Amino acid sequence: MHNFVLKALFIICSLVVCDSSVYTQTPLLSVGVTCTTPTQCQSGSCLNGVCALGQAGSACTAGTQCQSGICTNSVCVLQIGYSCTAANQCQNGNCANITGGAGICAQGSAGAPCTVPDQCQNGLSCINSTCVLPLGASSCQTGNQCLSGNCVNGICSLGLPGSACAAANQCQYGNCTNQICVLVNGSVCAAANQCLSGICTNGSCAPELPVGAACSAANQCQSGSCANNICALKETSAVCVSNTQCQSGLCLNSICLLAVGAACTTDNQCGSNKCTNGLCVTKQAGSLCTLGYECASGNCKKKGGTGRDQFYCVLPNGSACGNDNQCVSYCHPSKKCVP
Repeated sequence: MHNFVLKALFIICSLVVCDSSVYTQTPLLSVGVTCTTPTQCQSGSCLNGVCALGQAGSACTAGTQCQSGICTNSVCVLQIGYSCTAANQCQNGNCANITGGAGICAQGSAGAPCTVPDQCQNGLSCINSTCVLPLGASSCQTGNQCLSGNCVNGICSLGLPGSACAAANQCQYGNCTNQICVLVNGSVCAAANQCLSGICTNGSCAPELPVGAACSAANQCQSGSCANNICALKETSAVCVSNTQCQSGLCLNSICLLAVGAACTTDNQCGSNKCTNGLCVTKQAGSLCTLGYECASGNCKKKGGTGRDQFYCVLPNGSACGNDNQCVSYCHPSKKCVP
């Protein structure tokens, strides 16, 4: 029994500060009291043999453990205006004008990290965790210092045609395509990369080229495809935006697909999503579908009810039928689709 009590007291004393000679709990020490280890102190800091509040940059769990009274992300930090020697000592992460090992926690200049606008100098905004200058500011060195994302000759400016961008509002003419500020057809240009079409002819952005015209990039072609330096129609399964871009003449769900009657090898090559005996064919009433184009009836409808929450090729009312899945509504016992 005696050994059990001793073991229990040992476990308790591993969780609190104890006097090991008598196994009694000893209270944590206050600031100013002599210590040998940080675990003896209420503040969690034993500095030069005395319990002390944590200095800027030291670990903490609460503001009461810090000289500054501020514990952020488990570190004691200083407010703006206090002396510092490293960025991690400042609440906003900016220790400015460090000379001879000393600086001051200051509001962030353009390009400095931030979490709220108050951490940035007057006139700056905190965007995407960075202090940035407004449009027209004349003190930038790099684009990330500007709200517009562009620094031209030391001035925060909207991007000129051909310059990099991340959004349309960063461009002088409001067009950002493939991360480049571009001009629309008919605009004055000096180089092809300034034009949305990729074509600058006689100082003007020209329309995309037709099939068969010489090209050097896909965006120069109306079809969106430049093969062997010639504008060409896109093959089956290529990405498209219109029927005119596809060899098959059919663009469904942004993919070039084969029309009914075209030779095929797999269902997914066909606009009808059905390849039978090497040809794209339409689906008959009652077949599962996703688009009306797949169906001989031209109508693909969702059929509700338990176990029937799917899309089927359906026939109009009055048509001969064999089951409900073949009809817009129901198949009457007389074998005709009815409302």
